[in-house]
Amino acid sequence: MSKVQLIIAPLFFIGFILLLSNLKTKPDPDFYTDGTINVLSPIKKLTVLGLTLLILAYPLNFTRAATAINGRDSRVHMTAAIGAAILVGLFCYLIVNIAKHKITQTIVNSGLAVFFSLLVGFCITVQHENQLSWDYQRAFWTDVIHLCPDITPNTIILVDAPLNTGKQLHSFIQWGVPMTLRQIYKFPKTWERLDELPKTDDQPRWYFWRKYTLYPKVYRLKPNWQDLIINQGQFDFSPKNKAFDYFLQWETPRLVDSHDIILLEAKNGKLVRQIKPLMIGNRVFEFKPVSPSTLDSFQRGVLYNSLIKPDNQAQINYFNQVF
Repeated sequence: MSKVQLIIAPLFFIGFILLLSNLKTKPDPDFYTDGTINVLSPIKKLTVLGLTLLILAYPLNFTRAATAINGRDSRVHMTAAIGAAILVGLFCYLIVNIAKHKITQTIVNSGLAVFFSLLVGFCITVQHENQLSWDYQRAFWTDVIHLCPDITPNTIILVDAPLNTGKQLHSFIQWGVPMTLRQIYKFPKTWERLDELPKTDDQPRWYFWRKYTLYPKVYRLKPNWQDLIINQGQFDFSPKNKAFDYFLQWETPRLVDSHDIILLEAKNGKLVRQIKPLMIGNRVFEFKPVSPSTLDSFQRGVLYNSLIKPDNQAQINYFNQVF
């Protein structure tokens, strides 16, 4: 439990105790009949509604497993939360109305206060993890532009590092990584190079995204990527290539010379640029040499201020393992 939770949770507990203790719960004449509980028709309807929403939320969701309790996949429970909230609210209503005696009311109020305070504590945890996820992204992309200031139209950046994906939010969502660099900087429109793309009479899926195809991108690599990425002495960029953590499916396959590639690797807890030749298979490949910076000539994109940390801010370790 964090220091913030240690302070906030007790304060909310006291607040909920005061709130629940001062509730004026007058027995509804329809709620009790001859001293016994009579479940009202409105409560029945709300119960059926809550159960229906809770149960149907899962079979109607076809994209994620209902067993996910952490991470982005846990959003499968979002639709079920409406039904669960209705049922929890009814349960709280019932036990508050059942408690007649002072001691019973105190126990009920304390129990509910603990329950709601824990929910507040959990919300703080989620928000802290979201903040941490953002810090991971900022640290990573700041390192990328510091290590790769010499981006040219043909540049492709490969990252061989175990990035921390975050718990509640995915810090480096797969399809987003190749798209992000172009949102940090506004590259010249001439870099679209549409004339180099295949000519077609129809409009396949990639056609609508073709103007983004040949811009500089960042791709994450899978372990043992060296065994899969070389084709005819060049680097094979294709949606079918399993060397990449994710490859934009609308991109057209192409072979790229190693001199146009910047390779970033994790070493001693830091992201570093590979400047030495690398042996892959039985061949030595030389990567793009460090050259004068080009980034200052580009306009800043919509994500620059959100993802690039000022130089005076401390960095954070965004790797998911200790080196």
